[in-house]
Amino acid sequence: MIQLQRVIEDAKLFADEKDIFIVGGYKYKLIQDFLKKNYPKITLKVNNRYRESAIYSFRTAANGENDDIVFMFADESISRENIKKICQSQRKMAIMCHDDYYYYSLGIMKLRRDVLSEMNDNRYLSMKALKEIYCFANNKKEYDGDFSINSGICLGYIIIDLIRKIGGINKIENPINTYTGEDIDFIHYNPKSEYIPDLDYYSDTDEYKTNLPMRLYSDYISDPIRWVLRLPGRILSKIKKAWAKCAE
Repeated sequence: MIQLQRVIEDAKLFADEKDIFIVGGYKYKLIQDFLKKNYPKITLKVNNRYRESAIYSFRTAANGENDDIVFMFADESISRENIKKICQSQRKMAIMCHDDYYYYSLGIMKLRRDVLSEMNDNRYLSMKALKEIYCFANNKKEYDGDFSINSGICLGYIIIDLIRKIGGINKIENPINTYTGEDIDFIHYNPKSEYIPDLDYYSDTDEYKTNLPMRLYSDYISDPIRWVLRLPGRILSKIKKAWAKCAE
């Protein structure tokens, strides 16, 4: 079973197939063909701006909808018990977290229909704003991250900012023990027993782990070539950072 199918099958336990939609951008036609063959009632929403700010994935999902929405990342599997808890929440927002990663969404959140408009904040189109959110989330004075505005990582920081705005939260701390508001459900999970690793990297897949030629090609041919090709960009980035510090 491919990862997208696993996520769909989980979602079908809590929603009719006609109420499930997939957001696709890069190579979306492959997803389109898969859905036509296996899940004809599921709608594919195409995000034509996937090369721009990652917020367009969320906005594409919510576009035209007038109901509560549960967002799930297609590269992560959530325990079905936790999906159920998220779906049953009646608050403005529902999110998962545990003691080590405060406000970590685990690839899922629920937004009530009356707060969907919060995603239209144009700050999310600015890398400057996302860097500020990054500093807030990591309790840092200066940005030292390394991600682009269309990266999926940005979605995680946008989620954190939505939590900050909807919950009126001024600093990162353990929400299970400290949050006293009524707008957000912080649903606690045990990472040792409930966390299912995501598949951000092909090295996490069974195909990679059980296929020796694939591992050899990846580790000794493909990865070194990519490292060399990315080297000029990394050097330029360091020069820019050094120049910025000198300018200060």
